[in-house]
Amino acid sequence: MGLQVILLLMALLAMYASNLSVEGLGTWSWQAMLLAIGTLTIALVLAEWEARRPLPGGDAFRRQLRRSRAGSPYWIASAISAAVVEEFCYRGVLTSSLAGEIGYWPAVASSALFFGLAHLGQGWRGAVFSTIFAIGMQLLCLVQQGLLAAILVHFSYDMIVSARGNRLVATRGNALS
Repeated sequence: MGLQVILLLMALLAMYASNLSVEGLGTWSWQAMLLAIGTLTIALVLAEWEARRPLPGGDAFRRQLRRSRAGSPYWIASAISAAVVEEFCYRGVLTSSLAGEIGYWPAVASSALFFGLAHLGQGWRGAVFSTIFAIGMQLLCLVQQGLLAAILVHFSYDMIVSARGNRLVATRGNALS
């Protein structure tokens, strides 16, 4: 979570220095709700498919993620932190700053790529998945005209995947390790 705090402070400084305004809660519509549910569903289906793939012997990071405790206060705080900070920094500050320089869609692509690279610790497949997830989150921000739906979907995804990983490890033990 220390890296999350550093990332947040850097984004706030960049926002302040460039006099940038980031959309807040946005407006809810049936399109935004449908897109949020669809994005979360697709992300969970892909995560389930990935979770069933055996891990290579040296993949200690993903092995530990599968054993994380979804209900622990630390994990909940970590999931909230990741959702709020990452959505604010990548979908809010980074995309808004780049959009003014290179245009909206190149900014979306760049921000998604940076988000994917930040998740490279999960392996190349995790980075690709994170890049696709970031594009879905950015579309959600565009439709909802704010960050709240993306934050809620991100948090829900992290909590559901962790709980599912706990169940898979509990029922299959080392078969998933």
